Amino acid sequence: QETAPPKGYQLNNELYHVEAKAGTVSELIVQDTKRPSLRIKKYDSKTGEAMPGVTFEVYRDTVLVGEYKTDENGEILLYGLTPGTYTVKEISVDDAHIVNSTPQSIEITENSGDTATLIFLNEQKPYLRLVKLDSQTMQPLPGAVFVIREIGGSYEKEYTTDESGEIQLEKLPVGAYTVTETKAPDGYLIDAAERTIEINGNEFATFVFTDTKKPTLKLIKKDAKTGECLSGASFRIAKIEDGSRYLDRTTDTNGNIFIDGLDPGLYSVKEIEAPDGYILNEREYHVELFPGKESQIVILNSEKPSLKIVKTDALTGKPIAGVGFLVRLADGSAENTVVTDENGEAWLTHLNEGVYEVIEKSVPAGYLLDTNSKLVTLETGRTSVVRFENYPVPSLVINKVDSITGNPLNGARFSVSYNSDKTDTGEKTDLGAYLTDENGRHRRPFLFFL
Repeated sequence: QETAPPKGYQLNNELYHVEAKAGTVSELIVQDTKRPSLRIKKYDSKTGEAMPGVTFEVYRDTVLVGEYKTDENGEILLYGLTPGTYTVKEISVDDAHIVNSTPQSIEITENSGDTATLIFLNEQKPYLRLVKLDSQTMQPLPGAVFVIREIGGSYEKEYTTDESGEIQLEKLPVGAYTVTETKAPDGYLIDAAERTIEINGNEFATFVFTDTKKPTLKLIKKDAKTGECLSGASFRIAKIEDGSRYLDRTTDTNGNIFIDGLDPGLYSVKEIEAPDGYILNEREYHVELFPGKESQIVILNSEKPSLKIVKTDALTGKPIAGVGFLVRLADGSAENTVVTDENGEAWLTHLNEGVYEVIEKSVPAGYLLDTNSKLVTLETGRTSVVRFENYPVPSLVINKVDSITGNPLNGARFSVSYNSDKTDTGEKTDLGAYLTDENGRHRRPFLFFL
């Protein structure tokens, strides 16, 4: 009779009898019945790979039998079991997988025969990929900051998109999340601040978020008459909703002001300093800026007036150089001096508007000063011309000739005097005595006359 069975087998209580005969070997075969066994298998539900190190609790008829871990083949083998109802519950798994919280039960009897098998599958924790793109160019945007919160859970973290415009999150708990953009990349507006997403096991989800570039303003400054671009004009640019904050900018060498990264809205644009030689444009302009758009505004300036003085000989019409003029506003608030060039011209540019008096102050030798001043009105964007004529100083030529031959006579002496036409005084001035030259001539300029 068997008193102790091999491990995993049931005790055979049968009493056996055997007869021993001389000269023979008697053989007794005793059969034992294998006790029931249970195999627990663990696999990744996505890849089918075996999962070692997963912990299970095993209960028999609600009583805990023990705690076990899967081996390198992802298995737990329990043999020599006492008949009963066995419940297997997964209690922990590696951090890349979701615990399979659904227990499995199986009835095991003495006659269960082959090893019973329970198979558990685990889903991988979700993988979440956030991609941030420019809404117009679809180019990736680094530097966007997101806060990701689990709805009804404890998960909450802040992330920033990398150089590829991405945030990659692995091993997330299954559930619903809010994804909130808290800071857009530099120069961009947040399109949608918050979205709700749901992720499940074995899910490798990609969500695309877009941002739109902040508006840009381009201001172009031009000459109102020629269309030439003007540098050096200063402007004050302010969002009308918040006039206390403004930007002062000056046009560059191309006559442009370019400002990006502005907030959408209506802006005031006002010139605060005109380019050199131009009248200040005092009008206040309004321009509206839209997300992702460049708004342009062209502002014109009229050139300050110019004055051209032309000086000619009254007899020949030829230009006279070296004539000095005083040019002053009629109210005396400003004055300039100029001298005519070889073309008989004198220029004054970029003057203020108004009525000017032009006075001749000096002339070259041999010409009489024109004592009559002239008034001229200067208007924006125009060149006004004032013309003066000078007469040569009068002169006396004495010719001395032989009355018969007509030959010139050298050395003849003459006395010259000047008689004033002021009859009330009868003034007379002796101008001296003069001799004729070898050509029988003497030329005497009148240095003064009435």
